[in-house]
Amino acid sequence: MMKYLSFCRIAFSILICLLIIPFASLVVTADAGLKVNGKISFQSDRDGNLEIYVMNPDGSGQTRLTNNSAEDWNDSWSPDGTKIVFTSNRDGNYEIYVMNADGSGQTRLTNNNSYDGQARFSPDGTRLVFVSGRDGNWEIYVMNADGSGQIRLTNGNYIDGVPCWSPDGTKIQFDSDRDGTYQIYVMNADGSEQTRLTNGNYGNGEADWAPDGTRFAFGSGRDGNYELYVMNADGSGQMRLTNNNNSDENAKWSPDSTKIVFESDRDGNDEIYVMNADGSGQTRLTNNSASDRRAAWQGLPPSPTPTPTITTTPTNIPTVTPTITPTATPTVTPTTTPTITPTSTPTITPTQTPTIASTSTPITQTPSPTPGSSQSANLGFIIGIIVAVIVIGLIIFFVLLRRRRSRVKS
Repeated sequence: MMKYLSFCRIAFSILICLLIIPFASLVVTADAGLKVNGKISFQSDRDGNLEIYVMNPDGSGQTRLTNNSAEDWNDSWSPDGTKIVFTSNRDGNYEIYVMNADGSGQTRLTNNNSYDGQARFSPDGTRLVFVSGRDGNWEIYVMNADGSGQIRLTNGNYIDGVPCWSPDGTKIQFDSDRDGTYQIYVMNADGSEQTRLTNGNYGNGEADWAPDGTRFAFGSGRDGNYELYVMNADGSGQMRLTNNNNSDENAKWSPDSTKIVFESDRDGNDEIYVMNADGSGQTRLTNNSASDRRAAWQGLPPSPTPTPTITTTPTNIPTVTPTITPTATPTVTPTTTPTITPTSTPTITPTQTPTIASTSTPITQTPSPTPGSSQSANLGFIIGIIVAVIVIGLIIFFVLLRRRRSRVKS
């Protein structure tokens, strides 16, 4: 009896091990599809003056991008993560510049005798919203990504600043003191329908629109010191995220809307921190005696559109003149018998009867599968393996059990 129970345990253990393998593959496949957040840029005076740096999302790999005796700050990424727009006074006054993600190709975009700064790329990367004092006080402007076509959007005897695009590019959020205290406003991308979202005798500002379009992260002094909050895109549902006796500000969302990077002086000086979107898991990323501020998360490029893979075969192929009929199966009559290795089944249009001559190099097109179809195929394959393993395991189990019973009877 003990030998029988031992045999059953062994058979059951083998079956469980066989099931673990495909389930592990399923987990790995699911993880591979998760969106990964890019690098974080920030400004620091650790080397004597304000310069722009980048680091990995965990705080590692901190690298300096700009290097001059002036101040470089107010950095923000292009939506595809290939460019950084920033403010610098290297040419005498604060102007807007752009550079590649590695710090190369630094180019000036604005040129006047007043302050230009706080630039942010539009979601499609073709325009920039920014702040300028060229007309007497700070107002909101837009321009093309190359600096051309500069247009003023706001106009009043007050300060408007810290603009940010909505994820769909139809609206712009900004701060204004037009009603006495700094509050958060939103307007259409052409400057029309300017609407106030927050109220109070305390400052609310520096809002950042979540990439999913549903929320803002923003700073507020409503509870005695500057802390970080979130609210819905219409101003409702305001909720506090940070809570300490120091200043937490300049919140920026991660590309997947799951995390927020921000600055805080809770440990004695300004450093960069990150937290989950609900305020949990607050973690310090930078640690030095200098001031590290105004972090921004790298935008991620959209998934590339699958393109056909072109494979060329060697030349010197004897002349072949196949006749293609309007049916789905072409008939090929070569004068010699070349070796043809197709990589995919060609699609034949029945309305035409072309004549193909292989005097030039033939081209075989291999369409790349789309990400969705690939993931579906992987899932179906793994489910098939699981079912097959269960069936085979049960067959083996019952066969061995039957043999065991036969031996016991004999």
